[in-house]
Amino acid sequence: MSKSTEFEKLICRINHLLSREGAEVTWNGQIADPDNEKQSRQIDVLIKRDNIITHVECRTHNKPQDVKWIEELIGRKISLNADFMIAVSDSGFTEGAIKKAKRYEIILRSLRSLSDEEIKRWGRKTKLTLTFYGFLNICLRLLFKNHSKLNINAVSKELETKSEFIDALFNTVKYEINKQSDFNYPLSIFWVTEAHNMFLCDKRLEGIKIRAEVHKFTENLNIPTVSVYGSCNPDCYSEEAAIVEKDSNLDLEVNKIEHRSISNVKSF
Repeated sequence: MSKSTEFEKLICRINHLLSREGAEVTWNGQIADPDNEKQSRQIDVLIKRDNIITHVECRTHNKPQDVKWIEELIGRKISLNADFMIAVSDSGFTEGAIKKAKRYEIILRSLRSLSDEEIKRWGRKTKLTLTFYGFLNICLRLLFKNHSKLNINAVSKELETKSEFIDALFNTVKYEINKQSDFNYPLSIFWVTEAHNMFLCDKRLEGIKIRAEVHKFTENLNIPTVSVYGSCNPDCYSEEAAIVEKDSNLDLEVNKIEHRSISNVKSF
């Protein structure tokens, strides 16, 4: 994924968190050109709520965005009949761009990394505990109707190709185990579950019995990178600003709006 695409998707997730109930937030939105309905126009992030249309355009560069980009967005706002236009930069804006945006009501937003002192002012970093489950000595019993003609080796080989099904199967087990706080590990389980319309060797799988030994591991994390999404003026961040915490090594992201007690944890 390119850096610009990753940035756009992050801004989409943040705006989804910031938007009030009933808002539709879409990354890479497509709309018809008002002057030529056959022509599709691309919007980085499209927000719709109560018949109000907001376009969000994103730029990730090394230098602050200048007045030229703002003038382009002024034209797009008028041409595409947007009610609001938000410009997002991870490198800030020039003084001229800020003045031009203010005059023509282009909303400026920035995403910038916070210093250690700013992190202390905004509050502590999020502390996460990751829980991992390991399965040993796994025994699967596959339940078929009229299975006498099935070749067990053929069934086994085909099951090995169903990695998504197997992942979903054990994720279901992990979610159920995770609901219980009083288990002692290692834990021996015997689980019976539906097969959800799975076919193996052209035979419908009616159910699955799982026997396994489960081990539990935990790891405490402090997220190393903290950024803030809000006004382009760092002295004027409103309480609506979003905090973005990332651990690139683990592909882990935490987005939160502290005053509304809203947060989202995403692993890629």
